[in-house]
Amino acid sequence: NLFLTTGRTGQFTLLGTCSVLIIIYFRYNYKYIILSFLSVMFIFYMGFLFSDNVNTRLKEGYGDIVKVIQDKNYNTSLGVRMSSYIIIPKIIEDKNFNILYGTGYSNVNDVVHKIHLKEFGDNSIFKVQEGHLHNSYITIFAGTGAIGFILLILIFYNILKIKIKDIYINYIRYSFVIIIFLGGFTENMFRQKEVMMLSAIFISIVIYVTTNNDKE
Repeated sequence: NLFLTTGRTGQFTLLGTCSVLIIIYFRYNYKYIILSFLSVMFIFYMGFLFSDNVNTRLKEGYGDIVKVIQDKNYNTSLGVRMSSYIIIPKIIEDKNFNILYGTGYSNVNDVVHKIHLKEFGDNSIFKVQEGHLHNSYITIFAGTGAIGFILLILIFYNILKIKIKDIYINYIRYSFVIIIFLGGFTENMFRQKEVMMLSAIFISIVIYVTTNNDKE
């Protein structure tokens, strides 16, 4: 994803996942942590220098941030994602929202679309976004309220607390959770059937391995 595609979500997720895994597996050896971080930084730097895709997308990302900070312009890819945090108070204030169970998941897009148009105007990029928040956690909270959001966090927690003896499977478990968790900040991961299918496969592997460990 870093060199072949232009997906900044994938680049962000790759960097974040590598960083967390480095800390987890080398937490008792600071030299390895430092060397690993330097290696990852070097790879990304080489990507910036020699890959047109990486270079272009990182510069576009920087430009989007400048537009948001200086001009309050959210009509960009990154601006759309940053706007999700700004409208949280508006979602909570909406008459259709209940703090416990939200707006109802099927109504999220309609409610958010109205808020987007009211806050950013009919001529903004949000007219074609149709209420898509590009954020798993805000979408879950808006649609299912505090109850749904807490249940989501509990799913992550229970997957992470499972004891797995196999180092390789444990590595897969951490990789899967971190990728889904970080990806959720830039995209609504749970609306994509491919992600849900892969999630079911990985969770099934974790449960199967754990069940075998318990029997032993």
